[in-house]
Order: sequence, then structure tokens, then C-alpha cells
Amino acid sequence: MVNVWAALRDYTMQHGILHHESAAYIQGAVIPSLRAIKSDIKTMILQIQKDKSLKSNFIYDSRIHVNRLITQLDKTIEADQRSPNAANQYEDPFLLNLSIIHAIRDLCDHENRLHDNILNLQQETAIFEQKVIENIRHILQNYHDYRIDNKIEDEDFIGNVTETFRQLRPATEWNNFVQRNKYNLVMENSVYKTEDSVEYPNQKSRFVRASKIGPLQLKTGITKSWTEGICILTPGKIYIYMYIV
Repeated sequence: MVNVWAALRDYTMQHGILHHESAAYIQGAVIPSLRAIKSDIKTMILQIQKDKSLKSNFIYDSRIHVNRLITQLDKTIEADQRSPNAANQYEDPFLLNLSIIHAIRDLCDHENRLHDNILNLQQETAIFEQKVIENIRHILQNYHDYRIDNKIEDEDFIGNVTETFRQLRPATEWNNFVQRNKYNLVMENSVYKTEDSVEYPNQKSRFVRASKIGPLQLKTGITKSWTEGICILTPGKIYIYMYIV
């Protein structure tokens, strides 16, 4: 009977030592590695939150500016139609429309830059997540090898876990995320915004079109030489632009 109790004691001591060594391995290798992954994820999130290139405030400001110009154009054309003889009192709709076109181009540029920045972020996030999966796979495989080499666990038990994780492809989680959130993400085949895709009231009004555009020559006052230029006749005014050589 004494031998039985001695055997149980030795078994318990050996089991305790293995348990202690296993806990020490987890504390010294597994947990620090997982904490490093967690730290990398937090850093990634903070960088995204602080990235000014992902903000939409420039788009908002540009949209407000475009709307303000369009409203001004509508009111000016309405005033010109109501009182044609007083057209000189208002800004020329032709110039206002040019300002709108320029503002829309800026708006499209802001939207396209944000488009590119978000697309790049999605690609970087996909690569980052693949690295997270690979790092966790590496940690789990090392833990598996440690348990087997030290005869702490049977291959059939922990091997089933590592094999299941090994079958998980690095891009599986990201692809599932894209599938669930495809309407909230920028797709690879998404088209860029152009000024031709933007429509607004009075865009084709006769007041915003030049009635006549042609070359012009003027004689300078000092050298008495001829200077090339261009003349633009609009329903509201006449504009003369000289070429500077």
C-alpha cells in the first residue's frame, strides 16, 4: 500500500511540474506574443483615427461652396430674366458658371483623393489582417510543438486544433468582412467622380453660354505694336483677354 501512495505522490508531483512548466511557457511565450498582436491592432486603429487624409471635411466644405454658387447663379438668371435692362447690376451668369465648373472640379478632386485613400486603407487592412492570422498560427503551432515534445498532450487532441486553424486561409476573414460590408466599402472597380457626372439647374441656360468667341488684336499705347487677344461676348457683357508674351 505504501508503494501505491508513493506512486500517486510521484505522479502528482510530476503532473504538477509539467503543469507549472506549461504555465510558465504560456506566461513567457504565448501571452507576450498575443499582447504584441493586440498592441499592433490598437496602433493600427489609432493611426486610422488620426489620419487626416481619411476625413471628409474638405468634401463637405467644397459641397457647401458649390451649392452656394449654384444658388447665386439661379438668383442671377432669374433677375436677368425679370429685368433684362438691369443685367449690368448683377454678376455675369457666364462667369458664375465658370466658377461653378471650377468648384465642381475641386469637389471631384477631393472625392477622388478620398476614394484613393480609403481604397489604399482597405488594401493595407487586408494585408495587416493576414499578418495577424499568420502570427496567431505561428504562436499556436509553437504551443502545439511544445506540448507534444514534452509529452504533455496527445497529438489527436491539440493536433485537431492546429490542423483546423491551418486550414484557415489568411484572407478568409477579410473576404468574409468584405462580403458582409460590401455596400459600405469602396470596391476595386468603383469609378472616379468627374465634373461631367454632376448636373445642376441652369447648367445649359443660354445665360451661361458665350454668344461669340473670337480672336482680337489691339494696338498698345507705348510701342504702338499689335497685341493678340481674345474677345468673349456673353448675353450680359463683353470680355477682352490679352495674351501676355
